[in-house]
Amino acid sequence: TYSNVLMLRSNVKEQLMSVFPNPVIENKINIKFFERPETPVDITIYSMIGAKVFYERFIQTGSTLSFKVPSMAKNAHYILEAVYGAETLHEQIMFQ
Repeated sequence: TYSNVLMLRSNVKEQLMSVFPNPVIENKINIKFFERPETPVDITIYSMIGAKVFYERFIQTGSTLSFKVPSMAKNAHYILEAVYGAETLHEQIMFQ
């Protein structure tokens, strides 16, 4: 069973994306953008020590972006970075 999903928001900036499910299942990442990107989206995943473990540029046509990544360490935390236009967004993710 899973606990309820909680959306955490920073006081610094309004939340512009959400990664689901989190923890990520079967290496498939879904990102919901609350403001649809009008430019290509650069997705980078970093380990918690700052090592880049994934990068890809996507041409985004809707408000949800879905893609698969190579196998990642299970139960380890990563930082997903999405960059488009003038926005740089970060979300902590985990793989199950």
